[in-house]
Amino acid sequence: MPEEEIAYSTEWDGAESATVRVTAPDGTSTVLKRATVTMTDTVTWTPPSVAGVYTLTHEAGDVMRSAQFQVYGAGVIVHESGWLDRDETWDADHVHVVRGAVTVPSGRTLEIAEGAVVKFLTNASLVVADGGACTANGVTFTHIGDDAVGGDTNGDGEASAPVLGYSVVGKV
Repeated sequence: MPEEEIAYSTEWDGAESATVRVTAPDGTSTVLKRATVTMTDTVTWTPPSVAGVYTLTHEAGDVMRSAQFQVYGAGVIVHESGWLDRDETWDADHVHVVRGAVTVPSGRTLEIAEGAVVKFLTNASLVVADGGACTANGVTFTHIGDDAVGGDTNGDGEASAPVLGYSVVGKV
């Protein structure tokens, strides 16, 4: 997310020079680090609030490595996991990505607002224990690979499609 820094560890040896740069979705490029000595370093980058795929590239001599990062813009995705320690409401203004098991224990209530999109990573789950409650009317539950609802939240373009492997267990 834009408010977090991304740390990228770099190491090069024997190259005359090395450069670490970030390239934005529009093709503009910014140099984050340039050195002409043997070096091991960590370069940090604070992603902007503009959504898109950014490429971090490390070039040293004739070796080039890169990593891509999907930036979704401020506050679009909320990651969900763990036991609810209080009643919660998941709004329809965000895509809620369930990363592991979300458990609604006895005495707690999870309300998922009408129009909300809840996406599950493979093998993630929503479990409502006896005595717990979940209300979810007009909510879309789907897999993280489903780009048709809530957009491309896993940042892989058309490389994935929805698959089985998530579950909603209990009283919904």
